[in-house]
Amino acid sequence: MFSTWRHHRSILKHRTIYVRGDGEEGDRSGRYESTLTKLRTVLKPLFDHYGIRFGDGWDESRAFRAMLSELRFTISNGQLVVANRATGGVIYSAPLTDLASGVLHPENIPGGTAQPPPPSAPTCTAFTYSAWGACQSSNTQTRTVLSSSPTGCVGGNPVLSQACTFVPPAPAPDGAALYAASCAGCHGALASSNLEGKGISLSLIKSMGMTQGLTDAQLQAIVTAVGP
Repeated sequence: MFSTWRHHRSILKHRTIYVRGDGEEGDRSGRYESTLTKLRTVLKPLFDHYGIRFGDGWDESRAFRAMLSELRFTISNGQLVVANRATGGVIYSAPLTDLASGVLHPENIPGGTAQPPPPSAPTCTAFTYSAWGACQSSNTQTRTVLSSSPTGCVGGNPVLSQACTFVPPAPAPDGAALYAASCAGCHGALASSNLEGKGISLSLIKSMGMTQGLTDAQLQAIVTAVGP
């Protein structure tokens, strides 16, 4: 335990402070206070957790030794890493050249309080919907959710389908059969109809009162059958 404490104490007081980026020991003048000030700032929650008070003999205190018995301070490739000895969880990591850039993970401090998980999103309880779609041959119709509440909610039980009675579309009118039944008596057979080439149209038929009680769709089928 004594050698371990000495080793990590040396990291905090010497290696962290005096080793330059090229790995050679540099001028110690002023480096100690500068680096210690940075560590005291970025690791304040950690030092406060152990009750470490900086001043004369702080690195010989019982609180400091307790911290080093539970944590591991390592330096590799210019990176300072503080980790939980028991779990291996990283508490802090930063390059020696920029100690303030690291991120503290208090949840990994021994005996610390884990960060509470973010609150879960509420379940959706109300929805607004699009109009029902056309009834399909499976006798179902569907719709989509346009919005839901409360804000930020997820899930829920929106009603997106319902039963319906599918009605097949009416077959397209048979223009040739309609012509034979309603027009051939006056205008001859379809193949030689005297309407061919007359520019017959739905509007023209209706304007002349020749609808024969047929629907617009049926009349248009006749016009198509006759041709321009």
